[in-house]
Amino acid sequence: MEVCEKLYVGASEFWEVLQTSLAYDITQATGKNVRPKQIKKGYTYTKTLKNKTGRKGSVKVTITEFEEPVKYEAKFESSQGVNYIAYEIEQLDADHIGVTYREGFDAATGTKAVNFKIMSFFYNRGAKKKATKLLRAIEKSILDQKKENEKIENKEEAIPEQEEKK
Repeated sequence: MEVCEKLYVGASEFWEVLQTSLAYDITQATGKNVRPKQIKKGYTYTKTLKNKTGRKGSVKVTITEFEEPVKYEAKFESSQGVNYIAYEIEQLDADHIGVTYREGFDAATGTKAVNFKIMSFFYNRGAKKKATKLLRAIEKSILDQKKENEKIENKEEAIPEQEEKK
């Protein structure tokens, strides 16, 4: 499955959110305080996830690509098979980026592969909507933070002007 979106933010801003979110995920999964700058290609950790039926399972996560602010890829290995996700970020101009989000699955057995293909037929449209929604939420978060920072800067600029009038 692949989704391509044009977002109204910079590549470094998008990357910072991605990196911070990943560091948070690693910290939650491992209990170790991981800073965004510690993450690199080859980083591996284990996390516990619930499947659709509510059963818990262990997943080994390996960061397979990590090129700031261009590309992030990871694989999630479980008893069911290997899931892949990838973000590719392209700076289109000063204010816009193109983001390509990909995800895939390689089943551990032939039976699981057939089941996945059948389920993907029904799941794919919803997955694309969910991925688009995620990218738009990241964009909104960045834009909202920019607005908040501008408000703070404007207030700080107004304070010296008020003091000069006294």
